[in-house]
Amino acid sequence: MPIILIMTKIIPYESEHALQKLGQRLVHARQRSHWRQSDVADRTGLSRGTIQKMENGEPGVAMGNYMILLALYGAASDLDGVCTEVSARDDPESEQARLRVRNTHELDNDF
Repeated sequence: MPIILIMTKIIPYESEHALQKLGQRLVHARQRSHWRQSDVADRTGLSRGTIQKMENGEPGVAMGNYMILLALYGAASDLDGVCTEVSARDDPESEQARLRVRNTHELDNDF
């Protein structure tokens, strides 16, 4: 009998809570459109099970699937504000990020 090892990722509570809130908002968006999960599945090509997982806030769903639903509900551009507060050093487009930094070490003459 083969042994199956299931790896589970532990995500922070804040992330889990955010996914659950996003799932609730996806349910409300679907209901505002008067669609069933099967209607959304037909329109997006996602399985009904995947849509259920997304609406339940399960963390194992691929980000691309969330983008498909957000685009369907007209909310994909709402992600434009995500991670916008990036320091100049972390922003690959900034001048400071392109500068090469050299560490200078002082020589120890004390023999």
